[in-house]
Amino acid sequence: TGQLGDVMQESANIAYSYIKSICSVHGIDLGWFEKNSIHLHVPEGATPKDGPSAGVTMATAIYSLVTNQIMAPDMAMTGELSLLGKVMPIGGLKEKVLAARRNLVKTILIPKFNKRDLDKLEDNVKEGIEFHLVGDMEEVLKYAFPDDKYPLGSGSATTSSVVSMSPEEKLAAAVAKAVAEAMKGSSN
Repeated sequence: TGQLGDVMQESANIAYSYIKSICSVHGIDLGWFEKNSIHLHVPEGATPKDGPSAGVTMATAIYSLVTNQIMAPDMAMTGELSLLGKVMPIGGLKEKVLAARRNLVKTILIPKFNKRDLDKLEDNVKEGIEFHLVGDMEEVLKYAFPDDKYPLGSGSATTSSVVSMSPEEKLAAAVAKAVAEAMKGSSN
């Protein structure tokens, strides 16, 4: 809720699907999703919002909820999230950094594809803020939850058949499984 446009709603769905798909690799019980529902609200409710750049933020919030972990309150992030967990570039980096600065943010995670935009920012805009360039959601989770109770590879999906797959293949298989389960659930 919060007057989200179609693109932002799609980003929320991708964030949910991605986090659900990586649970077994992180050792998180998928039963959590059967027992709980998630309501995502983006304040301020009267202001229409759209765009994909909150994808990694929504995914991080969902991961935080599912794992009962809290990230640093002075950290912010931006980036579009793909179904395979890639962090895609965003627009308006300067405006996002200025908004983060107004909210006393000390660390910002940005897509590695926006490095050129970061390099172009004036020093006074970047001053006092630590930036980390990220390429995928696993990197985001490592920064957001440095003491993660569920690190990658701690789950049951580390069998020999899964280990022989590339990370992209593992994730694609997990996403396909999550989508198939969602489709099966929606036809009931």
